[in-house]
Amino acid sequence: MKITGINDVAKALQALPDEIRRNGEAKTLRAGARPMVKTAKAKVSRESGTLRRAIGANVKKLRGVRTARIGARSGWGREVTVKGQTQYRNPTQYSHLVEYGTAHSAPKPFIRPAVETTQGEVVQEMAKALDKHVTNAVRKLKSRKR
Repeated sequence: MKITGINDVAKALQALPDEIRRNGEAKTLRAGARPMVKTAKAKVSRESGTLRRAIGANVKKLRGVRTARIGARSGWGREVTVKGQTQYRNPTQYSHLVEYGTAHSAPKPFIRPAVETTQGEVVQEMAKALDKHVTNAVRKLKSRKR
C-alpha cells in the first residue's frame, strides 16, 4: 500500500471491509495525533505547567465522521498559587487565549506551529498504524477461517 498524504490514508481506510475498518480509523487518528501532541507540549510556554499537562488528543465520531481534536483536555484543572493567592486554573478555559493572545498579552502559539511542523510525521505515523491494524486484522480473519 502506498500512502503519500492524509487523503490517501482516508481513502485506504474507506476501501477496507467493515470488519477490518471497525477500529482502524480511531487507531490511525490516535497515532497521527501523537506527534502533534508531543510538539505542542514542547512549544507551550514554560510557565504554564498545567496547560502542558492538559494537552492531548480526543478521537470522536461527529456526524458520522471520526475526527481527532488536539488541545487542552477537560478534567486537568488544578489549584495554583499566584502572588500569594490560591486560584483554580482550568486550561480548557484559557488555552485559546494563550494561542491567539488578548488585548493584554501577546499570542504564544503552540497548536498551530505543532500542526505545521509535524505534517509529514503525522502521515507517516498514520500509515504505520494503518498497516499494523490491517496486518493484525487480516491475521485474525485468517485464524477464524481455519
